[in-house]
Amino acid sequence: MTARRRIRTTSTSCFFPWRHKLGRSSTYKYGKTVQTNRATSVGVNIIAAQSDDEARRLATTQQISVADRFRGIRGLLRPPIDDIETYWSPQEKVQTLNKLARSIIGSPATVRAGMDALIAETSADELIIVSDVFDHEARLRSFELITAA
Repeated sequence: MTARRRIRTTSTSCFFPWRHKLGRSSTYKYGKTVQTNRATSVGVNIIAAQSDDEARRLATTQQISVADRFRGIRGLLRPPIDDIETYWSPQEKVQTLNKLARSIIGSPATVRAGMDALIAETSADELIIVSDVFDHEARLRSFELITAA
């Protein structure tokens, strides 16, 4: 990883898993890889907390939101739940986990390892981070932990 990195944060989007590998000098467009000299920005869902278990609990908010979209339900973020398995059906679980497959969720060490792997895979110059956490203070803390990782 380079010594200098930029992190852009947002809380209003959901990114689909990448189906291909992107390099620093290429962009995937209309089924073709096009050579460019522009910086590569990669959007990723990241939720950080003091422990992996707490981060997984916070991530249930986003999992509920995605599962609800498959049900045709749209609305505000819901609070996290202790057992996501009681919320969704097996089919919804597969669909949701597939859509969120590239999310990075965990403690600062887990997040750092995930970001390093993503940057190595994509040669990203910057990460655009989404952190859908219900509680505002927990969301701010997540961004602090992500930035410090």
